[in-house]
Amino acid sequence: MLVFYGADVRTSLHPDPSVVLPTTISAVAEQNPLFVYGQTQATEANHCGFVKDTCKIRVGSDVPALTVTEGSTSRTISLSDVALLGIYHTSYFWSEGDTHFTHSVAGVPLSAVLSKMGFGFAADRGISVQVDDGRGMVAGGRTIGPEEQGKCFVAYDAFENGRRVEGSVQPLRIYCPGLTRGDVVIENVVGITITAAPSWSDLPHDALSGYGVTLAQLAGISSGYEDGTFRPDQSIPR
Repeated sequence: MLVFYGADVRTSLHPDPSVVLPTTISAVAEQNPLFVYGQTQATEANHCGFVKDTCKIRVGSDVPALTVTEGSTSRTISLSDVALLGIYHTSYFWSEGDTHFTHSVAGVPLSAVLSKMGFGFAADRGISVQVDDGRGMVAGGRTIGPEEQGKCFVAYDAFENGRRVEGSVQPLRIYCPGLTRGDVVIENVVGITITAAPSWSDLPHDALSGYGVTLAQLAGISSGYEDGTFRPDQSIPR
């Protein structure tokens, strides 16, 4: 599988399948990334140089794109290594009033990224996200609970109505199931901190209510939350 990032890659070598060739383009500087999905060869027609018999080509540089911290342990991963975990495609959607939005995304499940970095999910752990829009790293305003971590996705490419979603400063986004865009999309992701998940007794009552509605919605047992006609669609197990 070849993975390119918006640059011609050329060589006079005839490498064996274990060779990995680096490209020189910076992932952060390129706002219109070009990925060649699942090809065995790249051609001039898709603006990538032909490289014979090469199985892997690094994408961007090896500059750390994501830092994951748990306790005193902190590890980083580059965009190259995220992309080389595989190219997965999925979609996430949300509503704003009567308008529905869908992002078709390419990337890697969050669980695969964490596993590659030596971290795992646990029932008593939550995830807080750090973002950087060019003005410095801050908290992302969204905590990913342990019950939804397996449904989240680290994306390096996104399309809406067939057009690439642009405007992010950093190359990575995180997508999770949710009701609003603020729940679904976290842009400019640069860090993840794995922490103890809050207990029910620690949450304020309004947070408990919203959290319960969100879980019911994700489980497919409720509807009408957006327009105020909330009702259960199925019997709720007790």
